[in-house]
Amino acid sequence: MIRTIRTPRTARNSALPSRAVARPQPIARPEPRPLAAPELDRRGRTLERLLEQHGARLRACKRSLRDELPAVAADVRDEMDNSADHLARAVGVALLEACSATVREIDGAIQRLHKGTYGRCIDCGEKIAAVRLKVVPFAERCRGCQNACDGPVPTPIAQYA
Repeated sequence: MIRTIRTPRTARNSALPSRAVARPQPIARPEPRPLAAPELDRRGRTLERLLEQHGARLRACKRSLRDELPAVAADVRDEMDNSADHLARAVGVALLEACSATVREIDGAIQRLHKGTYGRCIDCGEKIAAVRLKVVPFAERCRGCQNACDGPVPTPIAQYA
């Protein structure tokens, strides 16, 4: 029996006999080895150093916001000055939230390191790429799961003009 199958290879001669196409079997991936003790120590030191740096940044941000609030409240200001102060305070609060989130992520990575789950995606369980962990040592998701978690990337408006 002759069946016509359109593929790039047989598009020129569609009257070729069909062949049974074997479906690829899933590749059996070897179980990733846990990180060696020296590597765990090195990553642990890196995470501790990052925690210290970001913790200091968080404390400085808190101190800055705390010191500015009484000074702003004591002054008599017009509407423009108040508007600028509110904007500056909002930016300070946003920085405080970002620093706080980073400190929580680093702390979570240190906990995963102690549990033995560091370097594994919390969603799919796959190993997180070493390059990703080098850039973001406190990454908790692989690239695919992080993209899915972040959602679609917004398209710039200039594209539609």
